Amino acid sequence: MAQATHIRWPASTAISFAAAFFKYALAAAALSIFNLSYAVDNTSAFQFKAFSAEYKLKKIGMTLGTAKFSLQETAADTWQYASSIKPSGMARMFSKDEFSEASSVLFKDGLLTPAGYQYTRTGKKPEVASVSYDWTAKQATFTRNGEEQRLALQDSHQDRYSMVLALMQATAQGQQDMQYQVIDKSMKLRSYSRDGEETVKTALGKKNTIRIIQNSGRRQIHYWLSPELNYIPVRIEQFKEGKSQLKLTLKKLRWTD
Repeated sequence: MAQATHIRWPASTAISFAAAFFKYALAAAALSIFNLSYAVDNTSAFQFKAFSAEYKLKKIGMTLGTAKFSLQETAADTWQYASSIKPSGMARMFSKDEFSEASSVLFKDGLLTPAGYQYTRTGKKPEVASVSYDWTAKQATFTRNGEEQRLALQDSHQDRYSMVLALMQATAQGQQDMQYQVIDKSMKLRSYSRDGEETVKTALGKKNTIRIIQNSGRRQIHYWLSPELNYIPVRIEQFKEGKSQLKLTLKKLRWTD
């Protein structure tokens, strides 16, 4: 495999799909979202619960598709947080690309440790990326389309999906400010803070939530976590320079444990 200094990290599944959709839409009109890792001081009794959920993906009021998320225990103390996004309705006229992401984590004694990450995009521009970990050497190996890059790990590291699980745990423990090392071309720090409570309308009814906002980067993702639903996000919204770009809103939820 070729060695790369910096490999461009693929955009999140929701971001990639929306970009593909609007690119084809404009053309047609002729007319355009895991024992040495992050450990909190307060190891409360918070535990994950297996679930399967569906979210509606919208941009500027237009429904682009459905995002399915799941959290499953695959072995003792090992969990997989995964998603898939498919276009629906008119969006399929412009792009049939499908996206999937999955993070494997170890969760034991209150410690959340990333164990592996996978990203796949199908369609006209197929793409595959992964992250593997050697926690003994404190090294991550990021591979994208055959190119490989090795990066040093900090104890605060989470991958792009395990970071959501870390936010759920930290919010349940009452933390106000969180910071994680994530891979985005290179290793970067992402800072989050608790921004009060808010009632969010969903297909499951109104849910009281705790809003978590990202404090760093031009493109930010905010989360509305529901204590009633074990801190699962009922809404996820991406902002760029303060303007809403994409929104995921909970549509269905099923507990599977």
